[in-house]
Amino acid sequence: MGVMSFLPLNELPALFPYVVDWISCLEKEAQESGRALTPIEFNLAQTVGVAHPEEVRILSVRRIPLPAHQRVKQLARRVGLLNADTAGLTLRV
Repeated sequence: MGVMSFLPLNELPALFPYVVDWISCLEKEAQESGRALTPIEFNLAQTVGVAHPEEVRILSVRRIPLPAHQRVKQLARRVGLLNADTAGLTLRV
């Protein structure tokens, strides 16, 4: 069964602001507390086409914080966005 079969498309417009809030909070934390890329990571980012590798921040956490909004949290888990195997996220609002 595909991911889209799990997503109630009629709900997405109403949930979108909560998803943006969650991503914005994660991005802010990474910008404030994350580290810059190492020279090797920076070169790799340039090689693969990252437009502004100097803005990239790496924030190591034990676990990626779940969205505060209950329905968004439920859908994130249901589609497999956040589970025990999630090793990282790339975010940009």
